[in-house]
Amino acid sequence: MEEGVYVLRPAPLPAGLLEAGFTGRALRGDARGPLGDRATVRPEQVHGNALRRVDAPGIIPSCDALRTRMPGLLLTVRTADCVPLILCAPGEGIAVVHAGWRGLLARVLEEALATFDHPARVTVLAGPHIGACCYEVGEEVAAGFPSGSLRRAGGSRPRLDLGADARRRLEEGGVPPDRIDVAPICTRCHQHLLPSHRGSGGRAGRIVAFASGARPVHSHAA
Repeated sequence: MEEGVYVLRPAPLPAGLLEAGFTGRALRGDARGPLGDRATVRPEQVHGNALRRVDAPGIIPSCDALRTRMPGLLLTVRTADCVPLILCAPGEGIAVVHAGWRGLLARVLEEALATFDHPARVTVLAGPHIGACCYEVGEEVAAGFPSGSLRRAGGSRPRLDLGADARRRLEEGGVPPDRIDVAPICTRCHQHLLPSHRGSGGRAGRIVAFASGARPVHSHAA
């Protein structure tokens, strides 16, 4: 824990990443927590499928995915039940994605994956998000998803598994299953650690997913 903010960091980092993680707990408004005053790239998220390629810090309007090949540039997205995703591949840079049910149906994840030349070399980290245990949706939302992304019990409303649907889309796009790491942590179940929009009645802070890419390693023949 750093300054009252929990930080989840994968260890070891996948090849192609200089740093990456998911913050939780005390972040509110524009607080940056462990990111401090570092120059970052942040999208003004709209629950759509627009991806923007970036090479300098700033606030990027009207998009839910960022892509860069610039080593060291820190990309971020903010979530409070939606799925935050980090995609990377050695020599191809990184992407970060904000994906709720609207974004998944709009194929924001497919848009991000399509920017990589070799999906089989992509590694994906999906951070904490609301689980199927807590995410009831209406039939009009459920109708857009396959049965494998839904949980049904008796006469209750369907429950949507955002993480399972994200995994399905990535695998169908060519990412090997063992290169997809979906955090098994429900934000609503763990509100003492993580913000949840549903759990707080819309008053939650935000998880910040952050990532920067490593410089490509070039081998030289003797």
